Amino acid sequence: MAGTRKSKKTKSDEDLLLGGKIPPQAVDVERYILGAILLDKEAVAVALEEIEETHFYRDAHRRIFNAMLSLYKRNEPIDLITLAEELQKLEALEEVG
Repeated sequence: MAGTRKSKKTKSDEDLLLGGKIPPQAVDVERYILGAILLDKEAVAVALEEIEETHFYRDAHRRIFNAMLSLYKRNEPIDLITLAEELQKLEALEEVG
């Protein structure tokens, strides 16, 4: 059946589009912020004053930020090991890569 193939949009595709346009993004900046939080314990306090989950364009970055936030609220260290464990607990480790 030629010409009857339908385009399938995933939920993430719909999230990316706003009025048919891709919203502004700075994925590299998102990476720098998440990296700074991993490297500097004080950075998380500063980040929480200025940044919210909705500021992240990529879903993976939102999930990582939320995992970091959970660790911070429980006064646990934020490092690669604790972050990976938290993402595993949230069943998000495979999704974020």
